[in-house]
Amino acid sequence: MEVREVITIKEWVDGSGYNYEEIYSDKLVDVAAEEDVQGDFGWDWWEKVEPATGTGDLRIVVEYHRVSDDTMIAKFEAWQSEI
Repeated sequence: MEVREVITIKEWVDGSGYNYEEIYSDKLVDVAAEEDVQGDFGWDWWEKVEPATGTGDLRIVVEYHRVSDDTMIAKFEAWQSEI
């Protein structure tokens, strides 16, 4: 079965909140069952392009949606500085 994987990046800067938000990736991925994307999530795929600065960080949000009705079936979030 296919599910839609959407990865969003949000930049946080202390004192001004979120500066920007962008869709990093939006694609269909094959899984055997919905449960395959609902368990523990590994962040080893994320390569730090730029290290977090003293006043800024990136929030990475990964969502999985059922293709048939666009229902979100899983969501994972992490700060780049914590990965």
